[in-house]
Amino acid sequence: MDLSNIFSTLLDNIWNLLPFQKIHEYEQGLRWTWGKAGKILHYGIHPYIPYIQSIDVENTKLQVIHLSPQGLENISCSLLITFRMVDIKERYLTMQDSESEEFIGTIAQGIAADILGGKTAKHILNNKAELETDICKEVHNYISQYGYEADDVKIIECLDILGVRLL
Repeated sequence: MDLSNIFSTLLDNIWNLLPFQKIHEYEQGLRWTWGKAGKILHYGIHPYIPYIQSIDVENTKLQVIHLSPQGLENISCSLLITFRMVDIKERYLTMQDSESEEFIGTIAQGIAADILGGKTAKHILNNKAELETDICKEVHNYISQYGYEADDVKIIECLDILGVRLL
């Protein structure tokens, strides 16, 4: 271990002992006081009172989920859904300890299966943009109540029952 690594580790340990929380540009923080959700914090260094307050920090970068809706007859589709957290307070108060990617993936799979269900691969191919928009709107409407927003949905692959690639 060289001297620069030792110095860096020492600084990190000292920083962790100070009652400050650093929040990066791509993060949001939520200050808790006596266990109650308080102020939403943005980029910067924020002080807190140890044992009385704490700060939770979450990533607000765009995240991508690859999923394949189940229960579609005669076709198999793959979708990419891009989403991000926009309100950390809403996320903590409504989702508790649930994993956002798993939660949003489950919601999106159900919505995609409802919208694509009963359609042929050819129909999906011919109306791809419209179906992507419909899925994105429905996912966004549902997850917005949990502090997230859906940015985009892409149908990246669609196979008929025989496995012939149509999209």
